[in-house]
Amino acid sequence: MRASAKTRRRQILAAGLQLFSRQGFDATTTRAIAQLAGVNEAIIFRHFTSKEELYWAVLSEQMQKRDPSDRLKRKLGSSRLMRQTIAEAAETLLRRDEQDVALTRLLLFSALRPGELSEKFIRSHIGEWLTLVSEYIREGVEKGWLRNIDPMVGARALMGMLVYHNLLEELFRAAGHQNYDPRELGQQLADIWLNGVSARRSSAARVRSNPSGKREPGFAGNGRGGASQPARNHAVTA
Repeated sequence: MRASAKTRRRQILAAGLQLFSRQGFDATTTRAIAQLAGVNEAIIFRHFTSKEELYWAVLSEQMQKRDPSDRLKRKLGSSRLMRQTIAEAAETLLRRDEQDVALTRLLLFSALRPGELSEKFIRSHIGEWLTLVSEYIREGVEKGWLRNIDPMVGARALMGMLVYHNLLEELFRAAGHQNYDPRELGQQLADIWLNGVSARRSSAARVRSNPSGKREPGFAGNGRGGASQPARNHAVTA
């Protein structure tokens, strides 16, 4: 019994994901994808006009399945303490599985290949994540919860911490890097992002994100001796 067009498309996309994430765009041929998918190479071009279109279809499908934007919106739109909100948003991005690893490799290959693929990805996905976080930071600055920083720079700093950690875990795990509990790590990275690593803290970071804009007692001291400091969370150590 012949497979349906929908089944063949799924087979092609699955084979494309496996090979593109292992070898990148340039080193992967449509002939190899067809062989792995168990179809004639001509079948690929009935579904996709070019290898570029197939690659983008593979990447887009994985992004749609694994895009954290909706989860980030829910976390950042909560009325919880800012530190808790940032920690939970960080945890959302730190929880990974094997499909996430394949997606990370696809994204790296896309970024390393100049031209439309990398530009299209940045416009469609990375820009949206950074906008979500930067708007949350902008609100914190306007309401006095955060000091006056460039919201996009702050968003890049936070996302950079998370993305770099995931890269170490996913690409160099075999080299002996330790696994971390995503919840504990998210809490520690939120603390570092909000308070820095100096022993003497300088800003009140524990504030409630609510419509009233009412400031609450600080998680850290305000630099004037006016706010008490609760005990620090246990550090996540290597």
